[in-house]
Formats: sequence, C-alpha cells, structure tokens
Amino acid sequence: MLCERCQEREATLHMSVKTTEGNKEMFLCDVCANEVFLEKDQEHFNVNQLLNSMMGQFKTTVSCKTCGSPLTSIAEKGLFGCPDCYDTFKNEVPKIVRRVQHLQQEHEGKIPESHTGRVETKKRIEQLEQKLASLIETQNFEEAAVVRDEINALKGV
Repeated sequence: MLCERCQEREATLHMSVKTTEGNKEMFLCDVCANEVFLEKDQEHFNVNQLLNSMMGQFKTTVSCKTCGSPLTSIAEKGLFGCPDCYDTFKNEVPKIVRRVQHLQQEHEGKIPESHTGRVETKKRIEQLEQKLASLIETQNFEEAAVVRDEINALKGV
C-alpha cells in the first residue's frame, strides 16, 4: 500500500483510531512519518503528537443536511434536530436510542393520567381483533361472534 501523504513510497506505518464516526486509518511511509511527527531536534517521534495529528485529520463530522445538527451533538445529548436526522444517521440511531433509553430498544414514555383508560382500551381492542382474526381463520364462528360483540362494546358501537 502506498503512503497516503506522498503517494510514492510503500507505507510502513499503519495507525488506526476509533472515533464516533467509526474506525479511521492512516498509512504513512517512514520518510513522511518522520517529517510529520518528528521535531527538528528529536531522534524519535512523540506518540501524543502523532495521535493529535491523526485526530486533526479526522475532525470532519457528519451533519444533517436539513438542520445542520452534527452526529456528535446528537449522540451526546440524545436529541435529534429534525425528522431527517433519523434518515441521515440511521446507522447510529439504534446505538443512541439504547444509550438514552438505558438499553431499551423501544420508547416507553409515560402516558398522561387522562389518557390511561383510552390507551388500555385501545390495547384491549387490538388484542381482541387479533384473537378474532385467529378464530375466523380456524372457523370457530360462535366464539368469534362473542369476541366481535366484545370489540363493538369497547368501541361503543
């Protein structure tokens, strides 16, 4: 593999840095590594200087084209800037949600007291509709009629 800096000599130094955008790699030949990382009066290069230099190359951050929210800010705060952020950062969304929701995959927010009864009724109707479909599929029409009547009663029909 050729040196990324001079594109002339064989790369002998391979650096890999893990960042929020993924793993970043850098390939340099001995000459370029010495030029980049050695100070004039040093015999050996400084590892901290090497790493800081690499991180400077990878500071470009991905941002949402619609609202401009950077991935680093979204990952840090757990707040998306706009609906398009979900598409832009679709590969990172599960990780961010898991971290923000304390390892839960789905949002389990609180329901206002005034809506609790309605939500429970809606869930019960959904369960009964699934049961009704199953009963019809197995041709158990008498029990299906009872379930249908229960659904209608819950819906207020």
